[in-house]
Amino acid sequence: MWKTLSALAAPAPCTFAPIADWKLLSTAARLAEERQLKHMVGNVLSSDVFYSAHPERTDLWRPMGVLCVEMEMPALYANAAYAGKHALGILSISDVIGKNEEMTPEERQTKFTSMMELALDTVTGL
Repeated sequence: MWKTLSALAAPAPCTFAPIADWKLLSTAARLAEERQLKHMVGNVLSSDVFYSAHPERTDLWRPMGVLCVEMEMPALYANAAYAGKHALGILSISDVIGKNEEMTPEERQTKFTSMMELALDTVTGL
């Protein structure tokens, strides 16, 4: 008997590469283009360490097209796949690791409105 959720989701011993739902992704990208929102579509690095003692290590992933670091997307996508549901991660960058750039708490409260509207319109526009 399998012991973990990731193993339960796999029909055989293997490595599962969970991904976003294409319809959600393409709808969000189209809406972002139409609204002329600054956006990027691509791979992210998922790690259980967000603020590393060695932020320069994230530079090693850039040549592979990794856009940012986050912590939840593989779990979201794997659980959606397991449940037969659709999922999409829409991320906003608040901290630039290794460059000492970060938003203030006030900016975090006010600067993500267009991302939230895009997310809501993506799911209601399907």
